[in-house]
Amino acid sequence: MVVSDSGGLPVGRVAASRDFIVEERVRRMDRSGLVEAVTHKATDGGDLSLEQVGRVVDALFGTIDRAGAIAEALRAGKTVTLTGFGSFHQENGGAGLRPGKALNEFVHGQVG
Repeated sequence: MVVSDSGGLPVGRVAASRDFIVEERVRRMDRSGLVEAVTHKATDGGDLSLEQVGRVVDALFGTIDRAGAIAEALRAGKTVTLTGFGSFHQENGGAGLRPGKALNEFVHGQVG
């Protein structure tokens, strides 16, 4: 069962046990969290700012006002492949992601 806040947004899942109820928080990373994480991983004390990385994220994924490079490629009928991560492609009239081997292995705890 998914638990919602007063605005109807999911905040967690509830799992019933014989003696207690456990709430598992739904974890999500928004744009600012992604920018911070990428900046931390890419800079390692270097010269990239949050603003610079934010512009790269926006150029890649797009914003409300402008399509990013991935969306533009999909509209042109192309598939965008990031080796190991996966590929973005058109699927049933929408955008799809086919995860790559490296991403699947990492997510399932088989590596790193």
